[in-house]
Amino acid sequence: MRSQVAFDVSAAPQEDVDAVVQGDTAFALDLLRETYEGDNLILSPLSIATALGMLEPGARGETRAELAEALHETLADDRLHPARGA
Repeated sequence: MRSQVAFDVSAAPQEDVDAVVQGDTAFALDLLRETYEGDNLILSPLSIATALGMLEPGARGETRAELAEALHETLADDRLHPARGA
């Protein structure tokens, strides 16, 4: 089943979109490493990354830096948000 959610990233350069995908993938792997303990685990790393990505622009200082680090963000805000479809 394919998601019906669409993110318009047409205004962003492909290299920026690729950087977001790489960051989201790294975040997902980190999240699974930290939470999986051998039992059944159901979670959506993309949903969590999307939610944290929506929080990040409103955060300030240390909190913003920690969110950017956890999400493996490498782009400046003016490039990041279009690449996320925001």
